[in-house]
Amino acid sequence: MAVTIKADFNMAAIQKEIEQAVQKYKQEVIQAYRDAATVWMERAREKTKVQGSFGNITFNLRSSIGFLLLDNGREVAIEFETVGPGDAGAAKGMEYARQLAGSYTDGIALICVAGEDYAAAVESKGYDVITGSSLYIEQDLADLLEG
Repeated sequence: MAVTIKADFNMAAIQKEIEQAVQKYKQEVIQAYRDAATVWMERAREKTKVQGSFGNITFNLRSSIGFLLLDNGREVAIEFETVGPGDAGAAKGMEYARQLAGSYTDGIALICVAGEDYAAAVESKGYDVITGSSLYIEQDLADLLEG
């Protein structure tokens, strides 16, 4: 006696399920990057002069700290907030991040910057602008992805 087994699915349905699972996972990874970047940005901005950071005169440097998240070259998140009267700094940070974004057209890319021209000069004087916060982002992201 022969038994016939017939599949009640097709390859297109399987491919659709796989694509949906991949997209769901990709969105979870993008959200983890965004969450890690938000923590990084808050850590950098909230550090006080007593903690080794810089003081605020115009607030432009602090406002220029932020991030841009890309997926295959497409912006999926950008975060630059004006701190105090530093609206020019937020604009410079966004401009600088978008300038760097042109180099990233494949995969997920996170660009974290202090966009004011003098950010490196402030760091060279021993003040922490973003370097100290950057030491934690890789572990923060790993923790979120394991989560």
